[in-house]
Amino acid sequence: MTKSPFFQTLLAKSIPLVAALFLVSLWATGCPAPTNNEQATETTTEKVADGSTESTPEATAEKQVEATPETQAEATPETQAEATPETQAEATPEATGSLYQRLGEEAGIQKVVGDFVNRVVADSKINGYFLNSTVDGQRFTGCLFKQIGQATGGPQKYDCKGMKETHQGMGISKQDFTDLVGHLVDSLKDAKVAQADIDAVVAVLAPMEKDIVEDADNNKTFYQRVGRRPGIEVVLNLFLVRVVKDTTVSTFFANVTNSDRFLTCFARLVCNVDGPCQYGKEPALGEKGADDKKPCLPMADAHKGLGISHQDFTTVVGHLVDSLKEAKVAQADIDAFSKGVVGTVCPDIVAVGKDQCAKP
Repeated sequence: MTKSPFFQTLLAKSIPLVAALFLVSLWATGCPAPTNNEQATETTTEKVADGSTESTPEATAEKQVEATPETQAEATPETQAEATPETQAEATPEATGSLYQRLGEEAGIQKVVGDFVNRVVADSKINGYFLNSTVDGQRFTGCLFKQIGQATGGPQKYDCKGMKETHQGMGISKQDFTDLVGHLVDSLKDAKVAQADIDAVVAVLAPMEKDIVEDADNNKTFYQRVGRRPGIEVVLNLFLVRVVKDTTVSTFFANVTNSDRFLTCFARLVCNVDGPCQYGKEPALGEKGADDKKPCLPMADAHKGLGISHQDFTTVVGHLVDSLKEAKVAQADIDAFSKGVVGTVCPDIVAVGKDQCAKP
């Protein structure tokens, strides 16, 4: 019997187009440019009957008294919403020029975008949306740059797809969106952008959540419930320890010399079930042990010649189920995964007793 990995089939990828627009989607398409800062007067002016204004200490005191809890309560969400990123930026004495200028114009925004993309690609919680060979990296960064430029008052014109159209059907969760925005904030901080301007940018992003997020409770898919890619990797590490210790099936894993590739492909296979990963479409950018030059193999090709019996397959699946239990995955998800998902690959993996795959 040839000794090579049981599930040997894996590799990594480059930033997906649909994911590219996922990031791009974080920016409002028509945000007007902020106006120049107006100097606040040091005295409070009071309107008089003839339409002119006069400033007196008494008027100032009167205005201060008028700011009662009752009048503060009158500031409804609707009136608060009127505080746009532009007016927020104008409220800071040190702010000069437009938000676009304060971000460093084209060069400054390009730097922020580059840092942001690097952070997202390195974050296993959300990079499944981007690490697929189907993603056009150049288009992604180009759309993102144009949207940020236009939204902050620059000369750029955003001409890519709208947010809702771009993200429809992707199953993006609230925690995915939150993690993404968090990386943008960190990139802006590293670029030494003022906190008031960071707040203005975040204010632009917030309204887009309704067009991007489809899973507000983070539980619509197995992928989300198991803990996204990090959760899947925990399960697979537990699984690998179990099968290596089991002498009845360990021979199939004895020649797994590239454990990074094995775990990457296996993780992508599980993530592909109802998550954002696209198995077999690993990116040029690469993950651990994988890239587009040597993508994860189809199940039949990966297990060809191993002589795996149905009993071997059942034993391995049992270890996977035990690993899911140890990771505290809900029983309903374990049942669905083991009976439905694993069952579909049985005919491609089993060489002896293939007819047993069709039995429940």
